[in-house]
Amino acid sequence: MHFSSVTHLATFIITCYIQVFLPQCLKIVVVKLLFNKGDKISMTNYRLISLLNVFSKVSETAMHSKLSCHLHDKNILATQQHGFSKKISTENAAFRITKSIYLSLLTKKCMLQEFSVVWQRL
Repeated sequence: MHFSSVTHLATFIITCYIQVFLPQCLKIVVVKLLFNKGDKISMTNYRLISLLNVFSKVSETAMHSKLSCHLHDKNILATQQHGFSKKISTENAAFRITKSIYLSLLTKKCMLQEFSVVWQRL
C-alpha cells in the first residue's frame, strides 16, 4: 500500500472516531454458512462467518487497539476480566475458579451443592 493511501485511511479512521460516525456502506456484512464436517443435512455441522468490508475491519482493529490501550493504561479493568486482556484466556478463568473451590474445600469454608443444579442455573 502506498504511503499516501495509508495517510488517507488513517485520516478517514480518525475522522470517523472524532465524529462518532461510520458510513452506512461500512456497516454492511455478508453472512455465509460454512460447512464443517459430518452430515450436510444437520445445521449443527455448519458455522456462520461474516464477510466484512476491508475498511470496516481496519477501523475495527484500530479502535480495538486504542480501547485496549486506554483500558490497560488507566487500570480500568478488574484483574478477573479476561475479555480485553492479552495473554489471559478462559483457561486462566477456569484455573482461578477451580483453585478457589479447591481452597474453599480444604478450609471447609463452603458447602457445595450438587454440580448439576449449579450448571443448570448458568
